[in-house]
This record gives sequence, structure tokens and C-alpha cells, in this order.
Amino acid sequence: MRMRIVALVVAAAGMVAAGCDSGDDPPPSASSSSSSSSSSSSSTTAPQGSPQETATSIALKDFQFDPAQASAPQAAVALNLTNSGRVAHTFTMDNPKVDQELAPGASTQILVSLAGQTEAVYYCRFHRAMGMQGTLTLRSP
Repeated sequence: MRMRIVALVVAAAGMVAAGCDSGDDPPPSASSSSSSSSSSSSSTTAPQGSPQETATSIALKDFQFDPAQASAPQAAVALNLTNSGRVAHTFTMDNPKVDQELAPGASTQILVSLAGQTEAVYYCRFHRAMGMQGTLTLRSP
């Protein structure tokens, strides 16, 4: 009986570990670089008016985005994402196609294009049913 319980615990642990690692690479429509800390330094300067220079920051907290209503000054925008929550979240958009997973404490920057759109909905695949979604709106010039 004891061996059966140990085998069940080991099997359950294996399933949990397998479910935690999706093994998916970021989609080609979203360039990203991940870091486990929210601070980074760069020796290059982005050209004036570039997406990186006008980056919009969005925090993924425990079951909400901050801000839930973000805006961008141009169609090509860099989004600085930080998961300041205690659980994994995704930053997912259907159009443009973006799906970036962030572990607790992780940060990344992705580039998205809102070409031909004035707004796009973003959400967490894991917690959308709990209301974790927002809107990115293109500001008028």
C-alpha cells in the first residue's frame, strides 16, 4: 500500500512539472527578450520616435493588468511587461497574434503592430475567465 501511494505521488508530481513547461517558443509576430528581474541596461539608444523609445508599460498582477486600459502613440509599439504577481500569467492578443508567458517576477519587452487597427484586446489565457483582460488603444496624433 505504501509503495502505491509513493508511486501516485511521484506520478502526480511528474504531471504537474510537465504542465508547467509549455516548451513553446514566442510566436514570430512578437519579438521578445526575457529577464527574471525588472531592471536592465542597454548601451544602445533607440532612434527618436521608435517603438522602444515610446514603450508602454503593463504590469501583470494577481488576476489583473495595470493598466487595464493602455494606450500607444503609434501603430508599432514596444510593450514592457512585468509579472509582479505570485503566479504565472500570459499576455495574449488575438489580433495581432501575441502570446507571451511570464513567470512570477519575470519581465520582457515585446514589439507589436496595431497597423490597420485603433485598438486591440489583451488578456491572460490562464485567468481571462476571472476578468484578467484589457485594451490597448492607438492614440490619435
